Amino acid sequence: MRCHSPIASANDADLSTCPQAVKGTAARFVWICTLPSESAGFGRTRGNWLGLLAQFSINPRHLVFAHLPRRQITGWKYCPRFQIEASQSGAASPAGCFAATFACVCPVTLPDLADKRAAISARHVRYAPMTTLVFGHKSPDTDSTGSAIIWAWYLTTIQGEAAEAVLLGEPNTEAAYMLQRWDLPKPRIIASVEANQPVVIVDTNNPAELPPDINAADIRAIIDHHKLVGGLETKGPINIRIEPLACTATIMYKMIGNDLARAPSNIKGAMLSCILSDTLAFRSPTTTPEDRTIAEALAADLDIDVTSYAAEMFAAKSDVSGFSDAELLRMDSKTYKVDGKTFRVSVLETTSPETVLSRKDGLMEMMPKVAEEDGADQVLLFVVDILNEEATLLIPNELVRSVAEKSFSTIAGDSDLLVLPGVVSRKKQIIPNLAV
Repeated sequence: MRCHSPIASANDADLSTCPQAVKGTAARFVWICTLPSESAGFGRTRGNWLGLLAQFSINPRHLVFAHLPRRQITGWKYCPRFQIEASQSGAASPAGCFAATFACVCPVTLPDLADKRAAISARHVRYAPMTTLVFGHKSPDTDSTGSAIIWAWYLTTIQGEAAEAVLLGEPNTEAAYMLQRWDLPKPRIIASVEANQPVVIVDTNNPAELPPDINAADIRAIIDHHKLVGGLETKGPINIRIEPLACTATIMYKMIGNDLARAPSNIKGAMLSCILSDTLAFRSPTTTPEDRTIAEALAADLDIDVTSYAAEMFAAKSDVSGFSDAELLRMDSKTYKVDGKTFRVSVLETTSPETVLSRKDGLMEMMPKVAEEDGADQVLLFVVDILNEEATLLIPNELVRSVAEKSFSTIAGDSDLLVLPGVVSRKKQIIPNLAV
C-alpha cells in the first residue's frame, strides 16, 4: 500500500488506499500508531478515527492508540500484513508516512494483543473505552435499524464516545432499501452480548425482543416509544427516554437538537425514513403532530418529496418474493402473552396485499412449526394494506378464529381470512385489543 502524503490527523486521512482486507472487518481491536504531536488531543483524535473507520464499515470493539517516539516508529514491525511504502512526494520517511496515515490501522486478534503489549512500553499506549453497541429489537424494521445508526452516529461524532450500530437479525426489505438509498453500510448482526458490554437499547424495552443474555450487559440507556414492559436489569441508574410518539427517530431528533445541523444527509435521511415507515406516511393512528412536523422539516432540508419517497419505501417493503414462508412470518414479528397464551404477532405492511395473500396456504401451513420453534402457542399474521388502510388476518384454526371474534367484536364465519377495516397499527389497534 502506497501513502501519497503525510497527514497530521484522522481528519486529513485519505482512505482511497485503504486495504481491502481491512474494509468491513469485525476486528475486536484496532491499533492506531500516531505521531507524538497527536498525543495531547487524544479524546478528539479518538472521535475522529472512529468516524473515519465507520465510513469503511470498520467498527472495532476497542481502539488502542500507540503514541510512539519517531525512533520507535522506525523500528515498527507489528503490522506484518501490510506492505508500507513511502511516496516520493512529501513523506519524510517510511516511518513518518506510516505513522500519519490510514495504513497504520491494523486489525488484530486477542493473541496478537498480548504480543503487542509486550513489545511496546505501556507509557506510550492508551486504550479507548469499550465500544458501546446500539441496537433495537429482533426482526429489525426501518425504525429499529435506522435509530441504531442515528444514535451510534450521535454518540461517536457529537459525544465523542465509541459506538457501533448492530442488528439482531437481517433487516426487512424496507430497511434494506433505506440503507441502499442513503448509502449507509449495513450494521453487523449479533446474536448475543458479552457480560458488561456497554449497550444502548432503541425502539424496544422488551427483554423478549432482545438477546437472551441482555441483563448481563451494561445497559447505559433506553430510547423507545412503546409501553414499558419490565424485566430489564441495569448496573446502575441510566437514562431512559420513552415518549408516546409514533417513532423512536422522532424522539432522537428532539434529543439531538441543534447538533443535528452537523449530521450528514444520510443520517437525516435515515431519520426521515424511520418516521415515514412507522407512521405509514402519516396514515397510522399512532402519528402525532410532532412526528409529522419533524418529518416535514427533514424532508424540506433534504429536498425530498414525502409522497414520492414514501411510495418508494413501501414498494420496497412490498417486495417479499425472495422470502420463504417462515421468513415472512418472522419478518416483522413480536411476541406477546395474552390471557396465558403466547402469541407471535406478525404484521406485513404492503401496498400489494394480494401478493402475500396468494401465499396464504403455505403461510398457514408453516405457522405451527414457527410457533413451536419460537416458543409460542400461535402465530397471528396481519397483512396490512397501506393504501386502503385495513388489515387482513389469516385464520388457520379455531383458536385464531376465537381470538379474532373476541378481540375485534366481529364474526369470522367459516372463512380463513378476516378483513379488519381501519386496522393498521399493531401497537395501538391490535395488541391492546387481543383477547382469548
